[in-house]
Amino acid sequence: MAIESTGTVRVGFDSSAPYRASRPQIEPGLVEALTAAYAELIKRQRTASAAFVRWTAPHRRAQEFCWLENIPEVLISSAKEVRVSSQDPTYDSVRKMMATIELNPYERELLYGYPYIIGYVEGTAIRAPLLSIPVQIHAEGATLIIRPNEELLRFNSLPFRSDLDTAAHEQALDRLIDATPQFPLSSGALQSFCDSLARELRVSRRANLNGQLS
Repeated sequence: MAIESTGTVRVGFDSSAPYRASRPQIEPGLVEALTAAYAELIKRQRTASAAFVRWTAPHRRAQEFCWLENIPEVLISSAKEVRVSSQDPTYDSVRKMMATIELNPYERELLYGYPYIIGYVEGTAIRAPLLSIPVQIHAEGATLIIRPNEELLRFNSLPFRSDLDTAAHEQALDRLIDATPQFPLSSGALQSFCDSLARELRVSRRANLNGQLS
């Protein structure tokens, strides 16, 4: 930049000097972290999670879901991988989930849930996991392997929420969120958490909580 003094101050640019635009310095990994946080926020919206709680009619955008009936529960209780062979009736469904998450990893998430709440709340059919954990699916030959993607269990409070919740009800849910068991989940910790759930929300438990679907 040049300043010429001829009784009047003039400010101009020297056309002979190369122009260099200043670029903001971005910390490595910041963009990835921001996009991941935004994707996580989208997935946590209650409206987007409604299908994770209620039985919904199948349609093109419906969430994929399957029961792992023939496989004992070891992922949450023992932090072990779940292997789904090509002979398993859930194989095609699990393979479809793997393909879907590979095509769109930012808007979708694979969740493994145990145990499940099944019944009716004020006439509305409910099917929702009490505890869930993000998972990933890999292929090993013809076998699909499901592994934990985190080491943190999530308490799913959605089945117990409504637009008419009182402050006391919200406090009860907050206490349950704080009391979410650690991963891997022991049998004693699960029993204790379900007892707290029954006390805080005044619900009854009729399941055996032995890892079997019954």
